[in-house]
Amino acid sequence: MVAKVNAQMRILFLFFPTVSVFLLGCNNSPPANEIPGYYEATYSFGTATLHLLPNNSYTQTFRYSDGRVLSNSGTWEFSPSRVRLHDALFVADLSGRALSNPSTGDWRLSPMKQWGRMRLGIYEDIGLYFEKKY
Repeated sequence: MVAKVNAQMRILFLFFPTVSVFLLGCNNSPPANEIPGYYEATYSFGTATLHLLPNNSYTQTFRYSDGRVLSNSGTWEFSPSRVRLHDALFVADLSGRALSNPSTGDWRLSPMKQWGRMRLGIYEDIGLYFEKKY
């Protein structure tokens, strides 16, 4: 009985560190030079595009499902755990529902690289992300 428990404990001690290292390696904050690019996000009521340029400017467009289009531009900055858009356009509340009156303000997005894909977390709790296209 003791030998069986010891064998199981050895497996656990080998398994958990290996899995932890693997999972940590799959969700990394990317370096600054990988942040610029063209991103898309799909909301239940339309599609957002975000073009982060290397000169720290951005353009943002939201296309509603009914055909309306909103556009915005501004500047952005990067820190290892955040991309901050200055004067960004907000079209949804924290639950992902459309705002009746979109507004602007500073927006912090969480950059991450998972399985080779670059993402910017919009509302991570509900699984809403900008996905880098190029």
